[in-house]
Amino acid sequence: MIVDSLIDDYVNPMIYSACYTQDEIPSNAIIAYHVDYYLAQVANGGHGQFLHNCQMSARIISDVAKGLSAIGPEAFAEIFRDLVAFMKNSERAEAAAAKSGFGELDPKISALDKRFLALDCYQTLRPAIGRWIKSLPELIVVDDNIFDIRMQEVFSVHLDRQKRRDAQRFWYKRAYLARLFQTPHYVAGCILGFDAAGHGVLVSYDQSVFAATPDGREKFGWLVSGQSDRYIVFIEDNEALLCEIFAPSGEKIVGQSMAETYSALAVAGVPNSQIFSFANWTTKEVCRLSKEMIEEVAEFARSPVIAAAELACERLGERLTALVPTQKDPKGRWLLIVHTETTVYAIFVLAETFVIFDLAEQERVKISFAEARDYEAEKKSLVGE
Repeated sequence: MIVDSLIDDYVNPMIYSACYTQDEIPSNAIIAYHVDYYLAQVANGGHGQFLHNCQMSARIISDVAKGLSAIGPEAFAEIFRDLVAFMKNSERAEAAAAKSGFGELDPKISALDKRFLALDCYQTLRPAIGRWIKSLPELIVVDDNIFDIRMQEVFSVHLDRQKRRDAQRFWYKRAYLARLFQTPHYVAGCILGFDAAGHGVLVSYDQSVFAATPDGREKFGWLVSGQSDRYIVFIEDNEALLCEIFAPSGEKIVGQSMAETYSALAVAGVPNSQIFSFANWTTKEVCRLSKEMIEEVAEFARSPVIAAAELACERLGERLTALVPTQKDPKGRWLLIVHTETTVYAIFVLAETFVIFDLAEQERVKISFAEARDYEAEKKSLVGE
């Protein structure tokens, strides 16, 4: 109960509502917060999931190590020390994080998971976290009737709250878009969809399905959708395939939402048993993309392109909602589509400068790499990243 209260009623509101940085919140509260995060991640998907979701953050790793040593039981601290030792082999640790707890696990990760799960963490570690919180001298117990009033008093003294809230929104958006640019099926869907349909509005619904490839192999693919098109992306060892989808009746799968797709197939008389079984559907290749191109997009996302798109939209009085990789021009320069709440722009990268055009091909804004990096650094400092 007290652990839930610390996280839901204190730490999360302090970070997400009041926009305090973790360094401005009592350190032991953040340590307890991170230990409980570790518990929840490993209990749900193992140490591979924990490494993936925390992005092997040095702050989180340090806090969990300190917390487990102070909180106990000692068996959990021993497991975590072994995880930290495993992480010294960065290549092996990154490979384990990339799998996010799925597929064939590294033997060391698998062994750590078994040891952890055998300790019944919700009956052992979580109560221990609660006892430790209660023992902290900085803990102030506040009556439920006045708790909200006291929290509002804490919120009200934060003079930079709105600036930080804006920076926080940007930083979360940047992290989200960066993850998309490093997600193979999203990148492949965007680029191949642009090639297939001639527009940069293909988005991934991030729904995996088990379906047949064009040559009849059954494997996981990802449903992606554009304005009126629906495809499956299959990721192979060295390339990605964008495929049209057909029901057993031969009816092509279209529609922007699955509800529309199911409705259209039902109207066409396709039985429910076929509509809801992707394994019975067939696919036809539309186009393919090399693994090198997908990796190039992931590398490009490390440039300040996301900050440039956000700053450009800010100067245009717009709000960035999506950033879509599409293609490279004959000179090898990337073209990205910028979606806002009201319109669409295009970004070209020209000689260390991001140039934003409207749909009439009129130049609207120029953002230098230096400007974009400064903008990103300012937001980063405000959220304490």
